[in-house]
Amino acid sequence: MTAKANLRSKCWKKNGYLVSTDASLLPIPKVMDIFGSADFYWAKALSPAAMQEAIDNSLCFGLYEKKEIVEPIDDSDDPANANLVGFARCITDFVTFRMRPPMRCSYGDK
Repeated sequence: MTAKANLRSKCWKKNGYLVSTDASLLPIPKVMDIFGSADFYWAKALSPAAMQEAIDNSLCFGLYEKKEIVEPIDDSDDPANANLVGFARCITDFVTFRMRPPMRCSYGDK
């Protein structure tokens, strides 16, 4: 497995939360809303194609809150059972370099 493939398949779970580097779990419309929000003033809204390309060419971390907590936390990474509450994107060559631009976390209704 390449370093890139290995890094893009990481997952951590604790107390009803899931952190994943699997970009296929990211709800693109919600990520676009984050980039276009006033709270994310340092970035600009992107087109769907540009957002997808940015995600495809980065190492992204999604923080998800499970909608239904099952103890012990099940192994399902089903995005239908998770709500994106945080997003971070690292610019990297997947071998030696990583830069993390600003990230966003949402805490309920604020």
